[in-house]
Amino acid sequence: AVCRKPRTGLVRLLPPSNSAPPLVAARAMDPFAADAASDAPAAAPGSRSAASAAAGHRRMSGRTHGAGGRHRGEEAAEPPGAANMMSAGLDLSFGYTPMQFEKINLLGSELSEHAISSLVLSVSNITYLDLRGNRLNAQFGWRLVKAMKKKYLNLEYCNGVPLKDLRNNKIATLNLSSFKDHHGMYGIEVVGAIFLAHFLRLNSSLTTLNFRRNDVEKDGAKALAQSLLGNPQCAVRFVNTMGQYKTKPGVDFQLFRSSSIKVVHLPHRGMDDDDFVFLEEWLRRYDCVEDLDVSENLFCKDGVRKLARYVKDSQALKKLNCALLPVDLEGSHLLVQAVIQNTTLESAGLPLGPCDDNVERHQMFQQFGLGLQGHPTIQAIASSKPGGLDWSQLGVIKQGQLKEFPPFRSANWPSAQMATYMWLMAACKPPVEKLLFGNPARPSKDYPGGAGTPVELWPIIPTLVHDLSRSLVHVSISVQPVPTRAVGVGDPPRTMELMRVLTRCSALRQLYLLGYASATLKESQLPQEWMSVGPLPRWLIDDRIRKCKVHWQALFGLLSTSSLQGLETFNDIPVQGFREQPEKYFVVAMQCLEGVAVEVSMDPTPTGEIGTVEARLQAKADVDAFCDIMRLVNREPFLINLTFTDKKIIKVKAGQARLAEPLSGVPAGEGGPQFIHSVILKNNQVSEQLLKSLDHRAPLREFCYENLSATLPALFAALCGKDKPLPVEKIRVEPKWITASQVRKRFSDQQRKYLDGVHAALIRSEHFLVVHTAARGEVEKGEIEGMSPEEFAVLMTGYPVDEVKPADRHHPRIPWRCFASRRAFHAFLKTPHEDEPLLVPLPLDEQAAGELSLEKLSLCMCDLRKHLRTKARPDEWPAPSKPLWHGPQRMVRTGDWHEFEPKQIEEEADGEEDPDDVPIRFHWRYGLRDREGLRIGTRRACTMIEHAMSSSEPPFADTLLHTALKSLLAESSTIKSLDLRGNGLTRQDAELILSLLKDAGSLTKLNLIPVVEDEALAATQLVIDGSGVPVPRTINPDEEDEEDAPGEAYAREALEATYARMDEGDGFIFDALVTPQIFPSLVRVELRKLEIPQDATLAHITDALLQLPSVRELRLSELKLSGRGASLLLQAVAEMAPNLENLNGLPLKALLQKRESPGEVVPAELPPNIEWNDFPLGAMARLNLWSVAAMSNRADGSFQLQGQHLTDVGLRGLCVMLRHFAQHLPGGIRSASRRWCRCLGRKGFEGGS
Repeated sequence: AVCRKPRTGLVRLLPPSNSAPPLVAARAMDPFAADAASDAPAAAPGSRSAASAAAGHRRMSGRTHGAGGRHRGEEAAEPPGAANMMSAGLDLSFGYTPMQFEKINLLGSELSEHAISSLVLSVSNITYLDLRGNRLNAQFGWRLVKAMKKKYLNLEYCNGVPLKDLRNNKIATLNLSSFKDHHGMYGIEVVGAIFLAHFLRLNSSLTTLNFRRNDVEKDGAKALAQSLLGNPQCAVRFVNTMGQYKTKPGVDFQLFRSSSIKVVHLPHRGMDDDDFVFLEEWLRRYDCVEDLDVSENLFCKDGVRKLARYVKDSQALKKLNCALLPVDLEGSHLLVQAVIQNTTLESAGLPLGPCDDNVERHQMFQQFGLGLQGHPTIQAIASSKPGGLDWSQLGVIKQGQLKEFPPFRSANWPSAQMATYMWLMAACKPPVEKLLFGNPARPSKDYPGGAGTPVELWPIIPTLVHDLSRSLVHVSISVQPVPTRAVGVGDPPRTMELMRVLTRCSALRQLYLLGYASATLKESQLPQEWMSVGPLPRWLIDDRIRKCKVHWQALFGLLSTSSLQGLETFNDIPVQGFREQPEKYFVVAMQCLEGVAVEVSMDPTPTGEIGTVEARLQAKADVDAFCDIMRLVNREPFLINLTFTDKKIIKVKAGQARLAEPLSGVPAGEGGPQFIHSVILKNNQVSEQLLKSLDHRAPLREFCYENLSATLPALFAALCGKDKPLPVEKIRVEPKWITASQVRKRFSDQQRKYLDGVHAALIRSEHFLVVHTAARGEVEKGEIEGMSPEEFAVLMTGYPVDEVKPADRHHPRIPWRCFASRRAFHAFLKTPHEDEPLLVPLPLDEQAAGELSLEKLSLCMCDLRKHLRTKARPDEWPAPSKPLWHGPQRMVRTGDWHEFEPKQIEEEADGEEDPDDVPIRFHWRYGLRDREGLRIGTRRACTMIEHAMSSSEPPFADTLLHTALKSLLAESSTIKSLDLRGNGLTRQDAELILSLLKDAGSLTKLNLIPVVEDEALAATQLVIDGSGVPVPRTINPDEEDEEDAPGEAYAREALEATYARMDEGDGFIFDALVTPQIFPSLVRVELRKLEIPQDATLAHITDALLQLPSVRELRLSELKLSGRGASLLLQAVAEMAPNLENLNGLPLKALLQKRESPGEVVPAELPPNIEWNDFPLGAMARLNLWSVAAMSNRADGSFQLQGQHLTDVGLRGLCVMLRHFAQHLPGGIRSASRRWCRCLGRKGFEGGS
């Protein structure tokens, strides 16, 4: 018996006996195998010791031996359905097990190979076998099949494979990787593949096979392929993902048998090692494929080894593409060796991997290049590259036609591909004349950078130059420091090796070692013949530039080599006859300074220098070393145009500051000569520290600054702080941020003194010539001499001062938010960020009036007078704030030289305005601002303006209001309907409005009153109803059927108001417009939803009503009046009663006539539609009409009062009515009072006293 692990779910194998087959107890592992599952409960979880495990084994043996195999202590009866479920299977869960079984399920049992083999071989008629999850290898599978002999042919199911259907040719498609047929945890594994392979030898119906994700391993895939190859009746056409997929062609394996398949393209198919092992068996058996593409797949181990074997042995393959395979160095090396040993390939795309610092990989590149040299047929190679392959054509190298390296269109080649190409060049030695490595550059124009240099290819360069030395004419190699992990230029032995190899290039004419000063060189690597320092003096090479000594020795030795006598230029420097021309030594020595680019011209300058030196220094450049090398030329001076190329100004100025000592004549140590050359600083900044430190003899010819304020103290120190002015010839002024301005720069008193000193110093200087600015160009010394201090200050700022145009003078105005309709207003409340209101400016100027084109404007209930008094400020506008800015300073331009000096200007006549074409400065006077502490937006500023105004002048708010009214009623105004009620207008405002009506040509209605003569003469009724804003049919912002009327604008206050207030001015306008002369035909007057808080206003209204003899109907509804006002209006109604046929539905005239008629009068029944409020009740009481009137009976017996507000007039009238009708009711006055009081309580009226 064998036991692997004494734990829960133990698996124990008992020796067979004559009476019963061996029994195994284990936890069920396969929930998908119905025949092997058991309903018996599993053992409780936990672990046991060896003794308890042995005891469990003895108990299990006692319980399961014998026919029936029931548990000891249990009843003899079997559980229901046990016989049916377990009659043909093996119980692996300590449950019921039959005496004879045909199925064995050991899924995940972790039994040993010996135990599994013994169990399987002990069953004679096995039909179901599942050995997955037991870590079995291919050798076990082959041994098991061999030991089973022909019994395996009885298997119907093995490791998830339906063998019976395969044996009977009932299956055309076998997909073992689908969700339905795959176990999920385990594939068929290599043992299942071996069993499947034996059955595929006899199958003739299967056409499609998919065994992916089944862990068949190399041996399983090979067994499957060989079984299909050995079956002459095999019908399989498509395997795994190698068949046709959408529009991508696949492989039909039946074409292999006729050797008619020439092209196999399977890129990006997700093929793993098992897939390619299977494919490789077919490729080797039928060696007919000429074009093979398996790039961008997933095989990397066994698949790569099989691919290498096939490529090496194939006699038909011409094109190979296996790029972008996830191979390691070993895999790449196998494929490289295979391609080298192949004799038919014409092109090969390989996964060569990265070109890193791995020495073994570089050796592989070298072997590949050497192997390609002797390959008989190959013409193109490529390496892995995303987005497609760039093929390297090898024919030009092998045929000796290559003249230039790198070849055309090779910039995108992978580094590994380029390395192979370079090793092939070294092996074939084509007559290359031009060799470029790294980005080309002009070292005389700027110090070369290392960006773009393929430093990973540097190990090949010395060898390549050595092998091409006989033909090279032009060599350009970027010499830059190498990253930490790369093997490249920074490796001292390789750098020095390259320079020694260059001495073999006898035909060399142009040599560029770009960035030579950045290379790391060691003195120990110098050859003995290069130890000389040449003509450089010891004070320079051993003291001042000691860190550059090795670079100079190596470079001097290289250029002095006899084999390079034909060399014409080095880094754009003519070096022919180098040793015989000592004046060129300083130019060559400059190549040893890092960050320095120098170009020398020997053409004499107009100022007497023998030549010009164009120098560009980076931030890392050693300025002292540059100046020390320039000291080598100490007989005749050069003119140096010096530029510091760093983008940071602080570093530029730091480099310029290092020039102070050389320019001031400080010698270079002991015995060193002085610096005699003239310097022009080409940067648009200058170091203030440099200007302050220079001696008055310093040969600084030219400099530039951008900010006068920052440079002025240093400029004054350089020109006025020494015995003589600095001998500068030209000053450039180049402001960076300001190119033009309308305001002159202000200068303090100290700055003006500095400018005066600079001005005088430039005039008396013997060397100064010109000042150059972008605004005026070159201004010569003679012109500067005649400039005033103000003109000189403007010149030195560097930017022009444009003429100031008169500023636009905006008149006081205040915007008012309006809406086109109620619908637009409600839409704004719902989405305020999407629906913007109309802004109507008051006063309404011509431009705004033209843009808005208003025909109807309602400013009802806006309280314009109150708003203007609290919100409009006179200090915000030029005209009303004139007392704060008017004075002599208003004519002075900001930044003028005499801006702060007191001005004497003649007093202007009263009322005289400044001309429009003169720019006015609206700055508050300094005395007011400083002494009073005035600030815009403060109450103090407004008070100051009010005190400065004349007592006869109206307040600012009244002036602004009158101006707004004039603009609304102007002759050019397009407004036809204007509503100004509820704005606090006074009688004076109303008189102004009435005086403007004759010029308001377009206006037809004012405050809802017609003002056109024809319309007023024909009018029969006058309705003043609230704010007068029309109410739409439905207020729905989303409704698209109703569109806003064009040219209408309603203030928000008008839209929100329920009542319209009529002030004194509104009443005066009503009295002036509503006259019998203007409205001779007026019959009906309706006043509704009005608030009249002032008795004076109501007096105007009553006067107007009393003067209208034609009025027959008067409706007064929902009016908010004071008690006195209601009495006043009632008095007017009483006086109009003889002519009023209808007062809120009350037949007033008829009742008066009844009252005046002699004899007994029958009371007239009052109409039911009377609107009872203060005025019908008051009129009935005052005129004593209840005696001739009778109330109509309502269905509910109630008395309806209009609104929820009654004044004393209404209450007195109501009391009179109660007194009159009390005598007609049972219970007298008390009953009537209770009845009417209940009515009033339900209505909730607000009454007077």
